[in-house]
Amino acid sequence: MLQRLASVEERKRLREEEEERQWELEEQQREEEEERMRQEEEEKKRMMEEEDKIRELERQAEEEAMARLIRERLEAEERKRLALEAAEKEREAEEMRRQEELRRQEAEAEKRRLRELEEQRRMEEERQRLLEIQRLEEEARQRVREELEKRRAILLRRRDYNREHMNHLTNVRKTQGLTRPWVFSYYVHWPRATYEKPLPSGDKKKKGFRARPKPKAP
Repeated sequence: MLQRLASVEERKRLREEEEERQWELEEQQREEEEERMRQEEEEKKRMMEEEDKIRELERQAEEEAMARLIRERLEAEERKRLALEAAEKEREAEEMRRQEELRRQEAEAEKRRLRELEEQRRMEEERQRLLEIQRLEEEARQRVREELEKRRAILLRRRDYNREHMNHLTNVRKTQGLTRPWVFSYYVHWPRATYEKPLPSGDKKKKGFRARPKPKAP
């Protein structure tokens, strides 16, 4: 009986010990689970903090990248504006150079036109002067020809008259016995003024009436 009681007590004790051990094990497991959960919570919290930091870093990086992009865009726009202004200035300068070149070419063309007009005017004046000289020369030659013809006609008439007069005087001299000097003087027609001129004298007298000499016979 005692042994039976002892065994019961022993079993009870063993059961209690087993239960205690089981409880301790469960408590330990619970604590371990709690610790694990705490660690997981802390790990989760840490990971969330890291994710927050990462997101913050990413946000900052995005903001910096956005700011950099905006700055680069503004700088690009400024460079573009400056390039456009430089191109516009260059275009204006090129246009001014082109206009200046056009004005210079127009001025040179105008000078050439004026020179050509002046040359044409000078050539026309020279041509007119040559024509005038030719006309004057032709008129002079015509006057000379007319004068020569006139003189030739006078000389021919005088020759015919002299021949006729000489023949007449020769016949008169032969028929009437006139001397050769008389015939010569009659033929030559000495100007009347030569033999009507008074001889010089010492007394100064007023000039009297003097007949006008007859013109020479042709």
